[in-house]
This record gives sequence, C-alpha cells and structure tokens, in this order.
Amino acid sequence: MKKILNLSMIAIVLIAATMSSCSKDEMDINMKDNTENTFTIKVTDYRTGDVIVGAVVKDSQGKTVATTAADGTATYTKKAGDNLLFTVEADGYAAMTAGTSVSLHKLGAKLSGVATYTDKSGNLNVVPSGTELSIQANSSSFVKRVYKTQVGSNGEFEFASLPDGAYFYFVSPTTIGSNAYRTNYSYGFSAGETTSMTVSYSYVNNELPFAIIALPGTVTATGSIVVKFNKAVDTEYSLDNGNGYLYSNRSFTTEWSSDKKTVTFTPTTTWGNVGSFTNIWFGLYTPFVNGGREYVSRDFYVQIVE
Repeated sequence: MKKILNLSMIAIVLIAATMSSCSKDEMDINMKDNTENTFTIKVTDYRTGDVIVGAVVKDSQGKTVATTAADGTATYTKKAGDNLLFTVEADGYAAMTAGTSVSLHKLGAKLSGVATYTDKSGNLNVVPSGTELSIQANSSSFVKRVYKTQVGSNGEFEFASLPDGAYFYFVSPTTIGSNAYRTNYSYGFSAGETTSMTVSYSYVNNELPFAIIALPGTVTATGSIVVKFNKAVDTEYSLDNGNGYLYSNRSFTTEWSSDKKTVTFTPTTTWGNVGSFTNIWFGLYTPFVNGGREYVSRDFYVQIVE
C-alpha cells in the first residue's frame, strides 16, 4: 500500500522521537491510536433520497472494505498515514468517491442532439457519420470515466446509460477528417434533464506560428543575441506592440529584421557575469482561423562568456 507523507505522519514521527524512554509496546499503542480513523457513511439515491442497501466501499486497490447495511450506512477504517481513494459502487449506479455521505446517480439517462463544426475555411457543416464524440462527468465526486458514442446520419448523436442528473462536458479535441477540432460548448449540461442539444466544434490550428532554427549558445556580457525563425513572424501580434510578452533576467531592447524572420536582443546594461546564464522567454498571440487568440511561447538560456 503506497504511503503518502502528510502532516499526520509527521506528527507520528515527532511523537515517536520524543518517546524514546517508552517501551516498544507503549509506542506501538500510541502510533496505532494516532494513525487510524473510523468513518461511517450513508449511501442514498440521488433522485429519491432512499437508502441503498448492499453498496460496497472499496479502497484504491479495489478491495471491498465495507458494505452498506439495511439503514444504508457502512463503517470503514482509514489510516491517516495513507492517502487512499475510497469509492462506493452499487448495481445500476455510477461509482462515486466516498465521504461522510454519498448520493449515487442511477445509470440509464440519455443525452442526444446534433453535432456541427466550422472548418478551417469558415464553413458550417454537420459532423460526419462515424465520428467519435466523448463526454466526462463535470465533478471530482464521480470516478473518472469517459463516455463515448459515434455520430450517426445528419450529425445526430446519442449518449446512453449516463448517470442521471450528473453534469457533463464534451472532451476536446475531437478529430474530423485529418484535422483536430475543439468544442465551443463549454457549459455543463445535465443528463436526463437536457435531452436535446446542439454541440459545435471549431478548427484547431496545430501549425506552430514559428520555430527557432538558430540561436547562440553563448554571448559576451554586452553582445547581442540573434534568433532566427523558420518563417516570418506576424509582428502584429508579437512583442512589438504589447500584444505579446517578453521576459528576461536582464533588460534589453529588441529589433526585428525587415523580413520578420530574425530578432536581435541587445542588453541595456550587461547580460551578467562571466559564466552565468541569461534566460530569454518570449511569446506571442496568434489568431485562430475563426476568431480569438492562441498563446505560443518559446524560451532558451544563453551562457555569458568573455
């Protein structure tokens, strides 16, 4: 069983260190008293509030440590020195993480709708038949599970056997053809309450706006650092007009070449002492095809020489 060092364990170590005059039996009793905590939880149905009999509590290794009785309660012991993930499971319900009380969500709810996407040219289309869509519960209380389905004709989709009343979000990106798309639908929706909806996706531009093809490994204290890129940088969204961001442990000025493929960093004082390193960290915002901005950054170290 994996041990996680936490405040409780630190306290145990301190107690043990100050009890060197105690017998071994006395020390074992004190450590046991300080490491075990007993919890009683009650398991109910999310919709009705009725108690659930026979729900099982499992530890992080999948071992059953307790089962709910006729009153829907279960008692189990958790050691403070072990940071364990306990879960609660019952037939016909979604698995949840354990707490002092757990409301389980019945499986069987559905979510259906139509999926559309805007391609890289800005055209609106229905998502092709056979495309896989994924959703996940929007809460840490649910044991992590991704629900998947395939789009049918005319962009129609349906997720079945979902936890009733649970809030979900669409997992992005999804692949349509050879391109990646991210969903524009960022708000949570509840299965069993919202049974029809439209989810839309936008093209993800995976092309890097630039790539560094040459930069120096060393520079003199007053020398200039020259960086070259594989293609022209769109300086409309670069460092020059405040839309981008530039950082270093030294102050400097920047100058772009006329073709926007080279930038020169010149220190206003010095880069630093010989043998030290200076870090250049810069980034820029590049436009999405369909609006918005995406941030991309690069950084590198240069050693100072004589």
